[in-house]
Amino acid sequence: MTTAPSSPTPGADNLRDDIGETHNLAPEMPHRVRAMDALIDRHLMETAALVPRPNHAWSPPRGGRSLGGPALAMSRSSMCHTCCASTLAAATPSS
Repeated sequence: MTTAPSSPTPGADNLRDDIGETHNLAPEMPHRVRAMDALIDRHLMETAALVPRPNHAWSPPRGGRSLGGPALAMSRSSMCHTCCASTLAAATPSS
């Protein structure tokens, strides 16, 4: 994987059969994770997309509820793998 060091473990979910995302298929299908990551990397390069980076200096305000910050942060892979899964499925012959 080419995820940032602070990124969570990559996840791959079968949303058709596991809408609650309770079973991570990434350890069983590392080739699919690599293929999806390559699709994401290619898309980011072709579109010159800006990728958000975590702000490690951010801290929540005292005594108040906050929107944003680490609670909403997602790694590039976790936010894109679900989106790319249908593209990969369409481009990959059934096994």
